Amino acid sequence: METFRTCDAYCKKMSLVCVEAAEEIDNSCRVEKIHGCGTDMGGFTSDALCKCAGSLSDDETTDPDRATCPNVFNSEKKFLQNVQMKPFGQDDEPGFSSDLSGLAASKQKDGGSSIVWVVNDEKSRIIHAANPNTGERLCSYLLPTPADQEYVVRKGDIEGLSLGPCSRNGGRCLYVALTGNGRALDCADYIPGQENNLKNCRDEDDFAKVLQSARIYKMREPRVSKCPPSKKVLLAPSRITTIRFDYRHDDSPREFAAADSFFVDWTGDTKTGRKGDLYLITRWSTKKDAQEHTWVRLYKIPASDHDALPYGEETGLLSPRPYDLVSLREDRHSGADMTRDGTLVAVRSRSYVLFWTRDGDETVAEALGKQRCSERHRTPESEYDAFEGVAFLPNRRAFFETADCKTFCDAPMFYTKYQ
Repeated sequence: METFRTCDAYCKKMSLVCVEAAEEIDNSCRVEKIHGCGTDMGGFTSDALCKCAGSLSDDETTDPDRATCPNVFNSEKKFLQNVQMKPFGQDDEPGFSSDLSGLAASKQKDGGSSIVWVVNDEKSRIIHAANPNTGERLCSYLLPTPADQEYVVRKGDIEGLSLGPCSRNGGRCLYVALTGNGRALDCADYIPGQENNLKNCRDEDDFAKVLQSARIYKMREPRVSKCPPSKKVLLAPSRITTIRFDYRHDDSPREFAAADSFFVDWTGDTKTGRKGDLYLITRWSTKKDAQEHTWVRLYKIPASDHDALPYGEETGLLSPRPYDLVSLREDRHSGADMTRDGTLVAVRSRSYVLFWTRDGDETVAEALGKQRCSERHRTPESEYDAFEGVAFLPNRRAFFETADCKTFCDAPMFYTKYQ
């Protein structure tokens, strides 16, 4: 590695993209430790394994001329199937899909259908891969629970799930956001600096944990075809990067928040945006308080904060920059996604999906700060509860939706193809 130093540089020399970097054991081609593609491995080892792949340009190129609003009025809409995810082990937390809060559409196929990733936010630590056309659960992946993260994983609220570049140089990762933090909404009356105002925030949990419990887990997208017959995989901590953050930036209106909407920038832009930038949109509580609407923010975690971090490690506590966008105060958002070409962002509420176009010279904040597309997608009428998930298919011109159930059930999956 003394010549190239990083796997990024090694793969680039062959006109390829790095998808994995690792340190090997005594030239045996067996992995000792996973590293980031941008890690300077030449500084500490001569035993490096670099996994390269072809260009991902079909997913990640931006054509500014294609930044047009979708015609959702003349769209094809249909119900697919109920996603079947029953409890699958006596010693594991139940995997019921009654409250599907996260949704992502993969390029992986099962029987010709795009696979979807879904997650249940009922204190679950399980990510499921499913076939949306048949409703079959294909594989379930359990997040590890290290002792120092017991509070976060066991009591956390997974509200975001997204696919996106692993780094500024490519690769495809699955991101799981423990950012719901319903406790934050219970603390709506908290005023920073006034300790006597914490009475609504104190319960059986320490308040500091509430402030610092936000996590995003990043991992290479698992290959569902490699799932064992048990349809269950325990994810190894050594293959997960933990991104820790709070809301204590100087420009934040509060020291804590709940964020149900999360997505990854696929393309970057010609200004400050990069592939792998992470975005969260906070929401207000159910209280009808106009003041709380002004607390909504778009938060950005730059790719540079995580893309070179080795798997198995975690970032320091980040305080990402917030953007105060009046355009996002329209509703109480519950999900978001970006098309693979970066030209369209969807932000959904419980009943609607709203769209913003994005040109190649616009940052995500600039795009979401302008007027949204005039047409909005109305969630299909059904007997189910609020909709939280939205995910564009890789071909951009269609998206999936899924809904909560008022009681335990197999949650419904809907498909919309637009012009």
